[in-house]
Amino acid sequence: MTPDPAPGAPAAFYALGPEFEWLASAWDGFARELAEIGNLLRHIAEAAADDPHLSAESSGLSALESATDRLVRELVEDAARIRRTHSTYEQADANVHAAIPTLPPSAPLTGFGTAPSCANAATTISDTAPYSAATSKTACDTASPNSPPTDPTSDLWHPAEPRDLSETALGTLGRFRRQILARAEHWVTQHVPYNQGNWHEGYRTDCSGYVSMCWGLRDSMVTSTMPQISHRIAKEDLRPGDVLINTDVATGHVILFDRWADYAHNSYVGFELCPQGTLHHVIPYPYYNGFGTYEPYRYNSVRD
Repeated sequence: MTPDPAPGAPAAFYALGPEFEWLASAWDGFARELAEIGNLLRHIAEAAADDPHLSAESSGLSALESATDRLVRELVEDAARIRRTHSTYEQADANVHAAIPTLPPSAPLTGFGTAPSCANAATTISDTAPYSAATSKTACDTASPNSPPTDPTSDLWHPAEPRDLSETALGTLGRFRRQILARAEHWVTQHVPYNQGNWHEGYRTDCSGYVSMCWGLRDSMVTSTMPQISHRIAKEDLRPGDVLINTDVATGHVILFDRWADYAHNSYVGFELCPQGTLHHVIPYPYYNGFGTYEPYRYNSVRD
């Protein structure tokens, strides 16, 4: 079992971090068990060599012992490589945390809250201008303690207007896609905080757990395995409920696509769960610079 992070330590950004030590420990365990088998084979080979009736078998037993020892060495080396990869992964994770601004003390995402009540809160998403830090918006007079930051000068927070999920508003959008968006909006309104070690409504509260919930999967997947149940699509084929995925082990992340934010398709409105919480905001396509390579995917079970 992976130990809980130290108090005050940031949660790992991505879903694979805790699995590295588990895997390395499993490899160490296999190596120990094989080493015991190797010792047993050695004793049997020695006994066979001393017995005239079994001496012919001793060479075969010795060869098996040698193969076992070689496999033990390979397992130990693999465990060491897994731990080195874990170290590299943690460093990349730390770099991600350092690059993303933390929430101000007045707006912590420490638990589940209700959607802020603010009649003046609005965001205007231009249909003619590309994404920029000057995206027009008005701020709440009194921010909810659980609401994400709404600094108009921030390049990482451009909140989007809530979706009208009615069949009339979404036109020909199929029922399954409307359900995906409704699930996504549900966690946004709850302000579900990011914590890789926690679960909410049956799903892990990280980026891939969030999309797994939105897609209605039986369990939470990780970013590297999501392509197993989805397929690549072209940028211009993106529709509500599709995703942008970075499957790299060190920088993996996934965002649920909602709609384009401008006619030029330079930015889009997306849902994502990250250290800043569950966000519904404007994102430059395909994602912010410096966070890896993202490609559009569609869940295989989506038929419309």
